[in-house]
Amino acid sequence: MSKLLLLYGILLIGLIFLIMPDWHTPHDFFLFSNMKLTGAMHIYFIGEKAGLIILAYILANESKLYQQATWIFFWLLVADLGDYLLSYSSIWFSIGNFPISMNILKAVVFGGVIIKEGWKTLVK
Repeated sequence: MSKLLLLYGILLIGLIFLIMPDWHTPHDFFLFSNMKLTGAMHIYFIGEKAGLIILAYILANESKLYQQATWIFFWLLVADLGDYLLSYSSIWFSIGNFPISMNILKAVVFGGVIIKEGWKTLVK
């Protein structure tokens, strides 16, 4: 039942931005970015990320075969929310012409996790 309530929570999160005051003026909510959003948009983006975190939590909790990998996925999404709250998921820096951001870090880390899981499967 608790998993059903978590799923329902995802739907309720999607309603929060609807009850926000209608902020027409964009504000700078981010410590490390000059990006400006309306309050409703900011809350909506937080809700979308929170919904993914909830789904990842359920997946990790239910996972039997790839338990460690799914928990890493969950924590990457939590870190992604933190990155959004601080920097609007902006590029941190570039190596040559290659931008480095949380999105790149998530893909590299989880790609490594997949390779590790695949290697464990082959070695068995």
